[in-house]
Amino acid sequence: MTDKSFCPAVKDLLPLYEDGALSRETEELVSGHLRQCGACRAYYEEMKGEEPDREEETEERMRYRKIAKRIHYRRLGAAGLVLLLCMGIFIVTTSMFQRAIVSGDCMAPTVRDRETYIMNKWAYKTGAPCRRDILVYERDGVFYITRVIGLPGEQVELKQGSVYIDGRLYEESGTYPGDCSMELTELGENEYFVLEDNRQAADGKNHIIRKSDIAGKVMVTH
Repeated sequence: MTDKSFCPAVKDLLPLYEDGALSRETEELVSGHLRQCGACRAYYEEMKGEEPDREEETEERMRYRKIAKRIHYRRLGAAGLVLLLCMGIFIVTTSMFQRAIVSGDCMAPTVRDRETYIMNKWAYKTGAPCRRDILVYERDGVFYITRVIGLPGEQVELKQGSVYIDGRLYEESGTYPGDCSMELTELGENEYFVLEDNRQAADGKNHIIRKSDIAGKVMVTH
């Protein structure tokens, strides 16, 4: 930019250039012109030496300074908004989802030992578990991963390894060891009957849990 015809435009941009309110490309063009044009460089040095509150400062320069300040504050506001948005996403994500590792083969082959799963801790805040959901519940400080079989209000019986719901055989659960049994029980409000997928690993523990015991729903396993 050695053409003197650029000088008026450059001089108009100098207040914004001084306040760092120009785009990178425009700032580089102005810098290049100042290196090559002694008159504009002298004008810029004189401008920097002036006191901002001088009575002789023109209205036009004051307008440029106000524009530069507005651009600067808008940039700060945009940066702050992006930062707050990122923080909000991080807080929501960490409070909603939890990554964990399975210990044991009770849910094999669906989820095997040492495999990782993602649990949605908010899944049942407003809704209720559905049959066949895989979830995590807590009992005596220990977390278990299991599958929902019976729902509130249903009559559930585990007899000689077979599951009966309201008197009918529930074939989807398969057959469990013969010593795995439970007397006919009507599930109360917010009570669920759960079983592990690995039938050979099934034990005689109490398979009825309450909704308040549930830590979350298993969303992804890998």
